[in-house]
Amino acid sequence: MFSLSVDYFLGSTSHSGFYSYYREFLDSHDIHKQYYIKSSPGSGKSSFMRRVAKGLDGEMQYVRCSSDPKSLDGVVFKNYNTAIVDATAPHVMEPLYHNAVGEYLHLGEFVDSTHLIAKLDEIKVCTGIGKSAYLRAYKCLSAARSVQEEISSLALETDGLQGVSKRVKGIIRRELTKPENKERKQLIQKCFLSSHTFDGELCLWGTVTELCEKVYVIEDSFFFSPAFMSAIYLACLQNNLDMLACYSPIDPEGRIEHILIPELSLAFVTSRPGCVCPLTPYRRVRLDIYVGNEWLDTQRGRLRFLRKMERALMEEAFQNLEDAKKAHDELEKLYNPHVNFESVYAVADKLTEKIKLP
Repeated sequence: MFSLSVDYFLGSTSHSGFYSYYREFLDSHDIHKQYYIKSSPGSGKSSFMRRVAKGLDGEMQYVRCSSDPKSLDGVVFKNYNTAIVDATAPHVMEPLYHNAVGEYLHLGEFVDSTHLIAKLDEIKVCTGIGKSAYLRAYKCLSAARSVQEEISSLALETDGLQGVSKRVKGIIRRELTKPENKERKQLIQKCFLSSHTFDGELCLWGTVTELCEKVYVIEDSFFFSPAFMSAIYLACLQNNLDMLACYSPIDPEGRIEHILIPELSLAFVTSRPGCVCPLTPYRRVRLDIYVGNEWLDTQRGRLRFLRKMERALMEEAFQNLEDAKKAHDELEKLYNPHVNFESVYAVADKLTEKIKLP
């Protein structure tokens, strides 16, 4: 099992809209007690989770908000087999087994709605601005992904994948050994290590160093790394190794960007333009060499144009996410004065004591 206190994302602002791994996460971990927060913006959901976490000890996993990483969207308390998640939009969730496993936490009852009626027009404006900004961001990310696919298709004209395949096979033989006497079920956790935010793309590299000592940094400018990571993923399946499969935030169904294997203290992370890995590697694997200098010389102008276009689209996406963040902040300001935070924290303290019970 993944035993240290770490951070990651379970949601992503992707090319097709908001993408979530929340349900897969809860199901894969078989968490016996799940609490689903329902409430409005600015009503203290993130603060509620932090307060509960402060009152408990042991191993924890923090789920950061994909659009605002300073906020929490969930916390897993490993020692208590318990999770709290923000179950409001865009990551709406409902308990599968009401009260037996999952319970609602209705923090909205501590919001004085009588004062919000007078602010309804402002609330509608902020909500509309935020929604429009997200839609524009999705379109930019979709266009950027199309450019990335064009770069990938150009690189596939070479024999590069053959070199990548040979290299990864050697690494698998050397590094991915099957654990002895492992009786429990294999744990595969899908998540995101990076996210598109109002401040650009953020990657939680600290999670890698927290879980793994040996880090292979896979340098990739031509999108060969998905093939590399797919081979690592299949080898982990065959050898019954637990892993965190960290998908691309722009293409959450098509690309695995990083794989962490805590029981071997081993990680494979992708370093690419726009999200360069700053970690000191155990081994550095340069996939770019497999396209060949001759091909690179013939395509240099085309690649320069495509990368410039990709950067412009990504920057526009980040600007729209910043606009969405500003609208959300204004929305929180409208709600915040009408929240009884004393009561919110009292419920958090009560829940903390409940979680501690055997």
